[in-house]
Amino acid sequence: MHIDVCGLEPPQPAVTILGLIDNGEAGANLTAHLDREPISLYPELEQRGWDYEMLSSCGHGAHDDEVKLRLVRLRLTRGA
Repeated sequence: MHIDVCGLEPPQPAVTILGLIDNGEAGANLTAHLDREPISLYPELEQRGWDYEMLSSCGHGAHDDEVKLRLVRLRLTRGA
C-alpha cells in the first residue's frame, strides 16, 4: 500500500499513517510519501511494532523535498 501525505499540515501526516496502522488497513507493509522526515512518528511506530526504512529523500519530482519511507510491521501488538 502507498499513501501520499504530502501537503498535509503537521500532525496530520502522522495521524493519517497511524490511523491506517491502527485500524489494520496498512497490512504488513506501507510506503509513505511525506514532505519532511517525520521524526515524531518513529517512536509511535516502534510502540506499535513497526520498523521503517528511508527509501529516498530527493529534490526532484512532484514534491521537491519528498521523503519516502517503507514501513514494515515487525510483530503483532496486543489487540491487533
